Amino acid sequence: MTFLRRIAPFALAALATGANADIAEPPLTGGAVTAILETAKGSCADSDAGSFALSSAAYTASDLDGDGAEDDLVIDFAQGGCARDPAFFWTSGGAPVAFVLDGETSAAFLARSWSVTDLPEGPRVILLQVHGAVCGSYGTAACVQAVTVSEGAFRSSGAPLEDF
Repeated sequence: MTFLRRIAPFALAALATGANADIAEPPLTGGAVTAILETAKGSCADSDAGSFALSSAAYTASDLDGDGAEDDLVIDFAQGGCARDPAFFWTSGGAPVAFVLDGETSAAFLARSWSVTDLPEGPRVILLQVHGAVCGSYGTAACVQAVTVSEGAFRSSGAPLEDF
């Protein structure tokens, strides 16, 4: 799975000009979703890296705030990129993953992978596999960052990305 996840942006870019490309629009919309996607499109254009596209696998409707409705959206930039630079958004710490509450409130973090879970007697938690340096170690060291949603905002000990 890790191998496929790493080659997905390259495969997407290779297919982007073909008739069968899996390029998708987000299943949920809102001001924050539009702003995130426009920022990404602008980044590709400003860097002369070609057009921006995400596959349908980039979008996951979810219940991030625990309100019982899947009206939140996760946008995983590991599942896309720029046409002439498919790995444009990738770093050694992963790719941006944007989390959007109710279409309006958002935060993005660099992550190699992510998962949402519920603590037995606590909040819903977003777990991010991040660069080892976040935990004071080396790049490939196992390191996890936790993010929760409280009072309509994202809470974490690590700062979100400012560009998304």
